[in-house]
Amino acid sequence: MKRLNDEDSITWTDSDDGAKSPDLFITKNLTYSTPGGSHDLVSGLNFKLSKSKTLLITGNSGVGKSSLVRIIRKLWEQRSGAIIRNFTLNNTMFIPQRPYLPPGQLSLRQQLVFPQIDNGENNMDIDNTRIINILQALHLRNLISMCGGLTDPANFEWQDTLSPGEQQRLSIARILYHKPSFVFLDEATSSLSTEVEATVYGLLREQGISYVSTGHRPSLRSLHDVELHLGEEDDLKIIDYEQTKF
Repeated sequence: MKRLNDEDSITWTDSDDGAKSPDLFITKNLTYSTPGGSHDLVSGLNFKLSKSKTLLITGNSGVGKSSLVRIIRKLWEQRSGAIIRNFTLNNTMFIPQRPYLPPGQLSLRQQLVFPQIDNGENNMDIDNTRIINILQALHLRNLISMCGGLTDPANFEWQDTLSPGEQQRLSIARILYHKPSFVFLDEATSSLSTEVEATVYGLLREQGISYVSTGHRPSLRSLHDVELHLGEEDDLKIIDYEQTKF
């Protein structure tokens, strides 16, 4: 599928042979800015990521890390150039730095399985034991007693009550529950300790979930296979940590 703008300078491509391709995505002469931005953040980016690799995107604040992830995930449009995506939106998830926790005093289970709809205690499609195990792995089991159970409505609003770290761990719990093939993490572990952060990435690997992350911490490098560093004035660096180990 392709989508061209009026000047034929933007190409969206969801490859028909995406399942067969060894690459997760390919950018060709990609130029982008923030929506409505007056200047390009990055211009002429040529890069591809193998499905067998995990990617860390680094760079100073404002250089275009989050913008690139949003464009790859098809949340924003690029200015020009092409992106070939060998994944579908159905098998990916996008997790921002501050996750969305729907209001309305939802139950813990409703928050965790979001955006899936949980209609109540007798929903046979939801495995409570699996949810409890996920909460345990992320040191969030205390939330069960805090709410009075998995399915009891909370007497508080989650966004106003949980700490930033708890919110981020709950968003990771959603990933482990839904088990997408790929996940895009936009500084989604920035409020976690380095130890918990390493646990999170270990759980993703154990579940066979590939990931693309943005972040600043040096400790993230050991948790990824490839780094794409965005510098000033299109100064780009690509580091394959698998190759640098030898």
